[in-house]
Amino acid sequence: MSETLQAGAATSNITPWLGVTIPGAVRTRSAQDVDDELMAKSLVLDNGQARIAFVTCDLIAIPQNIADAVKARIQERCGIPPEHVMINATHTHTAAGIADLLGTDGCPDYI
Repeated sequence: MSETLQAGAATSNITPWLGVTIPGAVRTRSAQDVDDELMAKSLVLDNGQARIAFVTCDLIAIPQNIADAVKARIQERCGIPPEHVMINATHTHTAAGIADLLGTDGCPDYI
């Protein structure tokens, strides 16, 4: 086993535009202002034998089909197999929805 562990991290601002529908509050509402930016963050670890990635997004949820598509894209671009990628949502109720949820239509332009 290699004695070296490499790590890389990245952050991307995913704050939606004002007016976008916000799901998950049992009522229809839209983004009126920005208190805090929403982020997607990643961490990649590589020990010379395996590479793994952790991705977390400030979203209410990430449907399986979208997570699978993201994992496939990560494999295509970075060579990290899908089974070595963990994707999660922070479950914030202040982000645009990327899928139909709780009576709110998803916003495909936000993906």
